[in-house]
Parts: sequence; C-alpha cells; structure tokens
Amino acid sequence: MSEKLKFPPDIILTNLYTRFTETAFRKAGGVQKSKMTARYEDKLLCYMFTLCLMLDAFRVDPDSLSEDLAVTTNKVYSIFRTLGCKIEGLNKSEKEALGINGAQSKLVKRAVLNVPLVLPEPKKRKYDR
Repeated sequence: MSEKLKFPPDIILTNLYTRFTETAFRKAGGVQKSKMTARYEDKLLCYMFTLCLMLDAFRVDPDSLSEDLAVTTNKVYSIFRTLGCKIEGLNKSEKEALGINGAQSKLVKRAVLNVPLVLPEPKKRKYDR
C-alpha cells in the first residue's frame, strides 16, 4: 500500500489500516495480517463520497464516480442514499452549463444532499415466532 500511495508518512498508513481493515493473526508465529472486507470497503467509499459532497457544494455526479472507482452505479447510488442524498435529475442551470438538451438530461443524475437532512428509515424485518 505504501508504494501505491507514493510513500506517505507512517502515521497515515497506520490510520488507514486501523480504520479500513480487519486484523487477523496467523496461528503459527503470530504474524499479523490486515484485510479489507466488503464492510470496510463500503466504509471507505462513504468517507470518500462525503468528502466529494463537501467539495462539490453537496451535488455530485455519481455516474462519473462509479466509472472512476470501477464500482457499479447501483452500489454508488445506494451509498449516497445511505448518506442521506436524493438521486435527482439536472436542474435548469446545470443543463445550460453542461450544454445538454432535454433527452440527454434525463440520463444524467446527481446525488444531492438537502437541508434539513433526512436519513432513510431502517428496513423492518419480520421475525419468525
């Protein structure tokens, strides 16, 4: 990981390992091994998407993020919804700024974080009795 990140300070690597990996020990020799599970991958994506929202005035193009990160569009939409965003079409000023006509604008979506923040309700499960 150090080589991929172009040798950042040790404190950054330590914090990345602590926050986004699970640690397991091998029985023979007690060697420590870190592994990024699906849960921690989603956690990292949530952190990244939150930063994207903050940098982009709380309106982000999830399609370009899914292409850049090689993640499915549905997963990106799901994570943005978990963060409290709504997936909406472009508004009039965005259509003009991008030079997109009516037919093309229906294909482009934005993840928008509105105020006041409304988080999605947790799914209710049916329990067998």
